[in-house]
Amino acid sequence: MNDLPYKLIKGALTPSQCSTYAEWIELYAKKDNFRPGYKLQSIPLPELSDESILFLQPLRSVLAKVRTFFETNYEIKHTFGIKRLFGNIMDTGAENHAHDDDGDHYDGKPEVELHYSCILMLNSDYEGGELFFEHHNLEIKLEQGDLIMFRGNAANLHGVRKVISGKRYNFIFFFRDHIPLL
Repeated sequence: MNDLPYKLIKGALTPSQCSTYAEWIELYAKKDNFRPGYKLQSIPLPELSDESILFLQPLRSVLAKVRTFFETNYEIKHTFGIKRLFGNIMDTGAENHAHDDDGDHYDGKPEVELHYSCILMLNSDYEGGELFFEHHNLEIKLEQGDLIMFRGNAANLHGVRKVISGKRYNFIFFFRDHIPLL
């Protein structure tokens, strides 16, 4: 890997695919009670219908490439797999302060859980909303079709600057290296 804390791939989805997914998220996303201005749509990956599989096929193709990237470029020590996949909308005024994804807390969390984080941007017609890496003094204005992958740990504290205007549509997904609970 290079010296950057992330890997950026341009054009991971076509503009048409991005627009279709953004419209879908707009229809089904629900208000996130923890973060003002956020709406999330959780996407269950197992047990999809034939229609859902066809609709999500471009996204599943991206996920396969992401998994390969992480398995090739990082030392995976335990059980590796996808943890969560969200469709996300950040409305004007929304922001996400610097954080690490390893530090989330929930009932039943494995003792070891290392996050590998991804953002797949679905639009470009918003102002502000830059992804930033606090310890690296980096900001990135993600554009439609951009896929960014990084290790979501404390060394890569990251967040999203305030959205000044428009709505920022994206998919957020996490892979994890973890010790399964018995």
